[in-house]
Amino acid sequence: MRPYQVGGKTYYPTKVSVGDTYSGIASWYGKDFHGRKTSNGEYYNMYAMTAAHKTLPMNTMVKVTNLLNHKSVVVRVNDRGPFVKTRIIDLSYEAALRLGYATRGTAPVRLQVIGFSGVINTSNTQVRSVDLNSFYVQIGAFRNQSGAQRYAKEHRN
Repeated sequence: MRPYQVGGKTYYPTKVSVGDTYSGIASWYGKDFHGRKTSNGEYYNMYAMTAAHKTLPMNTMVKVTNLLNHKSVVVRVNDRGPFVKTRIIDLSYEAALRLGYATRGTAPVRLQVIGFSGVINTSNTQVRSVDLNSFYVQIGAFRNQSGAQRYAKEHRN
């Protein structure tokens, strides 16, 4: 959430809430960045459902709807950008492909914040339009394997 500079301009990440919406032009980035580190330290995978945004907090889960064909996907913000003035979000190649604008390069979109750190609020989301096979739910974090095994045993079935 620290401010950062690109091209002499300072950007200030903002706090957002589930349900916040934004509209603008989406672009995508692909093979030139594939395998490079993203702003949060992960390696960019052009086939993952991720995105770059100038100010949304890292790990914000966003439903992106292409306003031309009404297709939607859910992506996780893991990078900063796009740094083209007229664009609101840079999606992975895979996300752009699923939204139907990979060959065009850009599309008008609506963004809706639906969660954080992989936790998705589906109460305001049309689940049928979201590929839920791309998500995992973390139910615990453990310092050692025995704690994880004990938790699994207590909560099995």
